Amino acid sequence: MTCDHAHCDSCDRCLLVSSVVREIEEGLVTAECSDNEKEELAFVISQANQSVKCWKAHLLRSVNQDECRLHILSNLSASSILLVLDWAMESLPLKYRESQFDWFGKRGISWLIAVAIKGNSGEMKMMTFVHVFGSATAQDNSSV
Repeated sequence: MTCDHAHCDSCDRCLLVSSVVREIEEGLVTAECSDNEKEELAFVISQANQSVKCWKAHLLRSVNQDECRLHILSNLSASSILLVLDWAMESLPLKYRESQFDWFGKRGISWLIAVAIKGNSGEMKMMTFVHVFGSATAQDNSSV
């Protein structure tokens, strides 16, 4: 299927990211360091570049989803409900201050948050539900 419009939307500042990464990679070629250091730095540059691209994609998805949500809410009839579901972070407090390793490796209680939004002549009413699952529950579609 072909589109009847051009896909040329771009941001001059976003294009600068690619050129900066390219300049860093070119600088690495002429850098005065060992081959092992160059290899390690090339890996770090690659990972950083991928992280920036993932963050930009996340921002784009967030803006798109917010616009869609606002459009749906503005057109919500009195007999319709918008249901928003999301997993909360797992909760299992172990220590007052946990190390990053302990915090990310946590196996805890999964919480699924559901918000029902009902439009009624310009007035929105919301009801929030918190579903708490056992510690072995996977956060997947079958749990939802």
